[in-house]
Amino acid sequence: MLYCMPLCACARSPTAPSLNTVNITSYDALVLAPGVVSDASSIPGLGDHIDFCSKDDVMRSKSALDDLIARAKGGATIKFIVSVARMPYKCPIAPFEVAFMIDDTLRKAGVRDKAEITLTAPVAWPLPPPAKPLFTEAMAAKGIAFLGEHGEEHALPAHVQFQDRPLAQT
Repeated sequence: MLYCMPLCACARSPTAPSLNTVNITSYDALVLAPGVVSDASSIPGLGDHIDFCSKDDVMRSKSALDDLIARAKGGATIKFIVSVARMPYKCPIAPFEVAFMIDDTLRKAGVRDKAEITLTAPVAWPLPPPAKPLFTEAMAAKGIAFLGEHGEEHALPAHVQFQDRPLAQT
């Protein structure tokens, strides 16, 4: 099932591997920064997810986030992945802003403790070097994880496969 908050929400497998050790990971919400030219065909399965640079996708986002908040209020833990799919991309700060807005919305709803937010990028750090200390400090304060050098290879209904990562043993 696809939800939009410029994100997609899908059922999470309870046996899904951790982001830290594998190239396939589960998620409840996938937010994509698809690149300078929004070309969903460049990554298999990417077109099934939401491009936050697309007005149509963003317009459907409120009900999706409300559904995810309701799941969290019901006790579920939800996982958001804000993913820079390709470099370069239109607005370097945008994925960070989206992660911060998700954090703020979840805090206001009283469910931030029921959510994991991770930002991924295909490079070690996607912003200019002077911005790194400011953003890493803000992300740490908000409990938002960052995984550099995690380029997407394939976007599946509830998992993202990253390039050059060993397969997990489940």
